[in-house]
Amino acid sequence: MTAQPAPSPSLTAISPLPSPILSTTRLIIRPMHPQDAPSLQRAASPPSIAKYMSFAFGNPYSLKHAEDWIATNLTPPLDHYVLCEKEVPEVVIGGIGSRSSGDVHSHTAEIGYWIGEPWQGLGLMREALSAYTEWCFTAREHAAPAIEGEGKMLTRLFACVVSGNTGSMKCLEACGYRAEGVMKDHVEKHGVVSDLHWYGLVKSDWEERKGGKEKGDI
Repeated sequence: MTAQPAPSPSLTAISPLPSPILSTTRLIIRPMHPQDAPSLQRAASPPSIAKYMSFAFGNPYSLKHAEDWIATNLTPPLDHYVLCEKEVPEVVIGGIGSRSSGDVHSHTAEIGYWIGEPWQGLGLMREALSAYTEWCFTAREHAAPAIEGEGKMLTRLFACVVSGNTGSMKCLEACGYRAEGVMKDHVEKHGVVSDLHWYGLVKSDWEERKGGKEKGDI
């Protein structure tokens, strides 16, 4: 894994692509670039992608949505990244990121992710989430809002999944995240009320699980 890069505020459409923060067998996870807008829009445009998202995720997802999202993620602190296949690093196929908390929750972050329809069912999101989880626990030093000017390592990650999104639940469980509870009727979208499922993973449990895998125990 490599250290998090710090793209220049003057990044333009003709600038080189940012270096990946990490690579997996089939993917790279890298910071965004202005040239990503068209492929980001194409991957995010099917209604199925936005189905379990909040209203902040545009539906239909337009080129303007993509351009605005990229524009907010070009300068540090970087919390959101794009997924690309190693062989085609200039084409966005999905996204992953985390949102850190402050105050007494400054050691935690909420994970979010998505992947375009043509790349679903291939284990790619599981591959990305597993690698990103490791990076968050071992390499990422995030800005802790409660501690001005200092960074802090994360020791807990969590995700919120709307009822019905079984693919996301299976992905989290495969990466070691545990179901922690259900908030009944917590989400309402287009008149449909749904439960919200909480999944969490603490660093000590992740380390224990990783150690077991390395020994061939699990």
